[in-house]
Amino acid sequence: MEGTMTLSKKIAVLSVFLLAACGKGGSGGGESNGIAGADPACTKKLNLVENQAMNEVIIGDLKWSTTELLKDKAKKSNASSTAHLSIKARSSRCTGFLINNNTIMTNNHCVTKPSDARGIVATFNYTKNNPGKKYTCDKFIMTNSGLDVALIQCQGNPGAEQSQVVLGGFKGEIGDNIYITHQNCNYKANSRCKPTQKYSEGKLLGSNGGQVEHNADTLPGSSGSPIFDADSHKVVAIHNAGHNYGPNNGGMNYGIPMYKIVQYLKSRYPKVEMNTTTDRAPAYASCGQ
Repeated sequence: MEGTMTLSKKIAVLSVFLLAACGKGGSGGGESNGIAGADPACTKKLNLVENQAMNEVIIGDLKWSTTELLKDKAKKSNASSTAHLSIKARSSRCTGFLINNNTIMTNNHCVTKPSDARGIVATFNYTKNNPGKKYTCDKFIMTNSGLDVALIQCQGNPGAEQSQVVLGGFKGEIGDNIYITHQNCNYKANSRCKPTQKYSEGKLLGSNGGQVEHNADTLPGSSGSPIFDADSHKVVAIHNAGHNYGPNNGGMNYGIPMYKIVQYLKSRYPKVEMNTTTDRAPAYASCGQ
């Protein structure tokens, strides 16, 4: 598990644990391709897809798993929007996710300035059994340290094949069930492992200094991952930091509330297209058309 106590302690924690690590599929067996209750307009706009059909303990007895095992179609589509980011200018990696046809959202501490975007390669659908598809995403759009968010633009229009997320314009509540799709592996156990796509479940546990607290399993490299509200399948926050302490990998993970980021982007970058709503209806039925 990737909190904050005193201000000085928080700074120390985030200094160490800022987490940059420095297809359309078809359904088989006669299963329907659609999601029950989906709005056809949202299906088209978001390019809802199904991904192709290992557990590693990270915190306590919680586990993450490969997204290849997901059966829920909304979760599969959200996994399709998630990408491994190879950030060559910083010799690091992060996670990012598609918010429109060609724009990826990640953390500011992954892309701190325009030059950091040079040479970034995003790999979608990079799983245990799939090498994924690569796109050059080297056009810098913006970055903001206060919200720990950055946007980069890709060549080749990945949204033609991958899904797009719906950004939640609402505030998550303590106790809400969440899940995260991210690119990582348990390199603490195997330093040569590959950061393939993972799925982690958890809950929103609180808020602290403008961040939400959660307990879904992550490790450095998961920075920039989308935190989805489990009921609406909308992005409720962007994962950005964490801290391990005590026995049995106790600790806390953090994210920036998405409604704050949406408000900022609408105000400062109105030309950036986003799928966003303030309601908690399922993303595939309410996508901000």
